[in-house]
Amino acid sequence: MGSCFSNCSIMGNSKKRQSLIIANEVMNHLKDLIRELNFKLPISFDIWRFHISKEAETYMLDSISSFLYDFYKKNKISVYNQTGFYEIYLSVHLAYAIISKMLDPTYTFGIVDGVPIDQIMWKKPQLKKDNMLDFVNVFYIFPDLHIMATTKNTSEHILLNKKMTTILKKTLDSLNMSEIIVCCHNTFVDLIAKKNNETQALLKNNM
Repeated sequence: MGSCFSNCSIMGNSKKRQSLIIANEVMNHLKDLIRELNFKLPISFDIWRFHISKEAETYMLDSISSFLYDFYKKNKISVYNQTGFYEIYLSVHLAYAIISKMLDPTYTFGIVDGVPIDQIMWKKPQLKKDNMLDFVNVFYIFPDLHIMATTKNTSEHILLNKKMTTILKKTLDSLNMSEIIVCCHNTFVDLIAKKNNETQALLKNNM
């Protein structure tokens, strides 16, 4: 997929700029989550480790940016008042949706408990170890080949790279990202409104 955002168009369009910022944050969170799949691997520079290839990153970044931009444009949403907490809220949810679907094909999206709307310090939700183990155990199996997790064979590394790239692309394509973005955006807006109303009520009752 070709990039839908040129540098000039990004600089002159706040919606495109905001979409790209959030999409980059999604990829940062997703990279951290993907690295967790290496928990059973020994420390070595010679073995293949779970990661996001440049090809997969470009594809996903362009796709997520496009979904976000289409949402903001279609719904005529102003992005000027969005805070860093909004970016965190959306990017964390999108990243967890992708990794959760990758680890469990039966996954259906739901709002993640504990993602803050106004706090800097918070505990990130954990991935299910059973799902991680199941994914890792079958990942190295090919139709006519079973690759050892600690292989140092560069040709086998290429196969593993291609498989991971394909899985990431297919996982993203299998999710209804438009609906997920709408749900996350609306939930954040509702939570902020609720908190503001509670704050105003507290001030009114104590003034």
